Order: sequence, then structure tokens, then C-alpha cells
Amino acid sequence: MKTLVPDYSGLRMRLAKEKKHLTDLRQIEKMSSGTLTKINAEEFVHMKVLAKICAYLDCELEDIVKLVEEKK
Repeated sequence: MKTLVPDYSGLRMRLAKEKKHLTDLRQIEKMSSGTLTKINAEEFVHMKVLAKICAYLDCELEDIVKLVEEKK
């Protein structure tokens, strides 16, 4: 059975396109540093957090995260 993990490369590309950084999300959306750490580590974060990011960036979920097979 495949194990799927999140890939936030779309989020990083979207932020770069808008000349923003991941840390900007923390200040605007009041995210914890732990949430940003999880995103940097390609770990799962709560769907509510992803919805806030999408609202802030005016984009769809699939623009910022996708599920990929875990590398072994």
C-alpha cells in the first residue's frame, strides 16, 4: 500500500510569485511557528489552515498542496 504525504511546493511557488515568504503567512493568518515547521517538513497540517492560506492567496487548494507518494 502506498503512503501519501503532502507536497507544498505549489505554496512556495505561489508565495515566490507574489514576492512573499512563508513567514508572512504567520503574521497575517496568525499561524503558529509549529504549523510553519510542519509545512517546511512536508507534514500534514489542519485543513482549516490550508483554507486560510487559500483565502489569503486567492487560490484553490490544489494550487498550494498535492499528495505524493512517500519517498523511501
